[in-house]
Amino acid sequence: AAIAGNRVTVDIHSHFADGEERDDDDDESSDERDSDDDEHDSDDNDDESSNEHDSDDDNDDESSDEHDSDDDDDESSDEHEIDDDDDDDDDDDDDKGIVYKGDEFFHRHDFAVTAGAAEDAPPLLPGFAAKLVGVNPGDKITFDLDVPEGESFKDIAGRKVTFEVTVKKVEVVTLPQMNDDFAARLTKDEDEPLTLLQLRQRVRENMHKEALQNAENRFAEGILERIAEQATVAYPEMMLAERIEEMLEDLDGNLRQQGITLEQYQKVTGTKKEQLYEMYQPQAEVSLKRSLVLGEVLTKEQIKVSEDDLNARMEDMLTAIEPDRRDSLRKFLNTEAQRDRVLNNMLYEQVMQRLVQIGKGEAPELAAPAATPAAAEAAEAQAPQGE
Repeated sequence: AAIAGNRVTVDIHSHFADGEERDDDDDESSDERDSDDDEHDSDDNDDESSNEHDSDDDNDDESSDEHDSDDDDDESSDEHEIDDDDDDDDDDDDDKGIVYKGDEFFHRHDFAVTAGAAEDAPPLLPGFAAKLVGVNPGDKITFDLDVPEGESFKDIAGRKVTFEVTVKKVEVVTLPQMNDDFAARLTKDEDEPLTLLQLRQRVRENMHKEALQNAENRFAEGILERIAEQATVAYPEMMLAERIEEMLEDLDGNLRQQGITLEQYQKVTGTKKEQLYEMYQPQAEVSLKRSLVLGEVLTKEQIKVSEDDLNARMEDMLTAIEPDRRDSLRKFLNTEAQRDRVLNNMLYEQVMQRLVQIGKGEAPELAAPAATPAAAEAAEAQAPQGE
């Protein structure tokens, strides 16, 4: 049986167990109406066939009359169908965004979950992992969970979801023993493998550097936020729309890592695209203003990255991976898009370092801009003449 920490692979089917039930009367009425129409058309065809058989002498005239009548009937039928379609479209618009009882919540095959995990990331609901403790391969379990409050489940908080889960595999995750052999395996590609004590010291140093860097980043973020609050920034609406689209693309990427798409997320949460835009607009406005302020700081503080520094950073990135993969990664990094990405990261690091220096009063003086020939001539003309 699975215990906390085991990896459990499952098939998940789930649906909303409460809420308004979907009204099927319109569909049944539509089916009956279609059936009646079919029967009516069949009776008309029989009558026309009988009339044609009884009136052989007036075939041409009756054929013409029947043709005109059929055209009128067809036009009337077309108009009726168009009206029905319009009604259906209106019904669809009304139903869009409504999550009914029995609607699918989350459906996934071969989904791996850590049994008893303290937190359940969306789309799983809190308590899902705890339900897997004690299960065995082949078990089928059914249980209900409540949708929590929060942005991840906007518009469906408080709803009840029924999960039907089939257990396919239970795997024990075995952690390696911490010793010198373990440290040597981790550092086998270095000039000299490390002992466990040396590895611990390195990890401690890296954690200290990371903590210091995080503290400086928070300090720089605070300064940037205060600058942005006092700045007056104008931008076209198109830039804001593009920033919102970028955020939605990031959301889609994060959701795909969890096994669902943005479209599935919208269906599960009952959120329309327009609602997502409204939800992300305030955040996008802050992000866009922040980016524009950062760009101005880059210019005013004369922050630049040389080609040599960029190449050196990329070489450092290559040394951090296995030697047999470096050539393929070098080709990937040498593309224009990836070089721009690394360059932007370096510019961001430098501007944040500069903001920390400014905040601490430790920023070095900027070099005076080089004088243009015209400015040099003007300064020389205004200089006092010697006697």
